[in-house]
Amino acid sequence: MSLPSWCPKYDNRKYDSKTGEEVYCICKKPDSGELMVGCDGCDDWFHFSCLKIPEKYRDLVFSFYCPYCAAGITGPALTNGGKLPKTVWKRKCRLPDCYRECDSTTKSKYCSREHGLQYMREAADKLYLPGLNKIGLLRQLLRETKSLEEFKSMGRGRLPEVNLPLSKEKYDRIVQEDQHLQQLIDERDQLISQKFPKLNDEEIQVNTYIEWVNEINERLSPQSSNQATSNRKKSKASTKVTICGYHDEYSIPCTANEFTDRIIELRKAENTDVTSIDGVCLKTKCGKHQDWILLKQDELSQQKNSLENIKRRLQLLINIRTNQLGILFFENQNRALSNSGQDTIANQNPPDVLSNQPDGVKS
Repeated sequence: MSLPSWCPKYDNRKYDSKTGEEVYCICKKPDSGELMVGCDGCDDWFHFSCLKIPEKYRDLVFSFYCPYCAAGITGPALTNGGKLPKTVWKRKCRLPDCYRECDSTTKSKYCSREHGLQYMREAADKLYLPGLNKIGLLRQLLRETKSLEEFKSMGRGRLPEVNLPLSKEKYDRIVQEDQHLQQLIDERDQLISQKFPKLNDEEIQVNTYIEWVNEINERLSPQSSNQATSNRKKSKASTKVTICGYHDEYSIPCTANEFTDRIIELRKAENTDVTSIDGVCLKTKCGKHQDWILLKQDELSQQKNSLENIKRRLQLLINIRTNQLGILFFENQNRALSNSGQDTIANQNPPDVLSNQPDGVKS
């Protein structure tokens, strides 16, 4: 992956040669108080303005990787086999002018209840229902549905089935030859057969690795009390022996028992220069990978929710397109019969499916 056109070549300078001040970002200038974001890959800091990121996105950064880490010049790609990291953003409030994070505790699409109500008011204002009380209509829909789930599912189901009076074979052929419908089906099938299994495999790998790290820390924990007893002059921080455990690829190098023995041998030798074994972080207080377990689990959960939403959307579009083809086929056949004088057959119309079609449905 190459650098963006606006990004200069990598410069590893950390200090200004003339003033001795620390320099940051792609601009290699000292900190002047301008809004910056820290890179999770190289630990450098970058100005929003230099990265062409509007300041209004400041609260939506989940994990950030600078252009150099994203291109594999610095950061994780140098130690994990070239796997390039990506910046992840928090889910933005659905209200267009709001740039705050959605309320994750309620899995809401809005940052607050007030913005949810505001969004619905603005959506109701856009409805074109001449001669009708739009707010009154929405209230009626709410009263007539038995639950929130039933209200949310309105319009998602299939349209009434079309009773075709003529050749079903011809209709099936039209459905099979419709490129738009087949594209939707292919996207859905690819999602189910490839993307979901890949994400499930990653989730299993991450959870297995987390269990492995937890087992190591459980094995190390008794050592803490022994050290505290033998040397009471040591502080609590120095007697803490549990490890950070972060690994770029969540790869288990050996059994938990073997890895614990290697850590104990290092500590007996008082080798404080070694901060990792086989890519596993051994730090007891690690600011770089703080809360990595919660962050990774949250990332996987967001990815799974995103795939589920895409799957539901594709299935809805497939249902709508299938029924549209049925309606169009019936109308064409009915028109052909009328033109040929077969009024008797043509007048055997099915229920008025078009009047039941939800507003806003387009091919």
